[in-house]
Amino acid sequence: MDRIIDAVHVRRLPEVFEQGNLYVAEDPPVAGHLCCCGCGERIVLSIGPLGWKYTEKAGRPSLSPMIGNLGLPCDSRYTIKDGEVVWA
Repeated sequence: MDRIIDAVHVRRLPEVFEQGNLYVAEDPPVAGHLCCCGCGERIVLSIGPLGWKYTEKAGRPSLSPMIGNLGLPCDSRYTIKDGEVVWA
């Protein structure tokens, strides 16, 4: 684990993401962030029964299951647990 991710609650995802922020939107229920490897790619994940599970404790976000950016050149795989990136 080596990167810290902060939860930022928004109504809708912003046009520009900042590294280190996990944007959690209500409409539609999605989470967005820049790829944790640092490549700068935008990652948007559906939250809900057919998507990722989002939880938060004391402002520290968790997303599961694993985020696999297999379609990107970086091929990064990780989860976010209690605000920290856990590499697979």
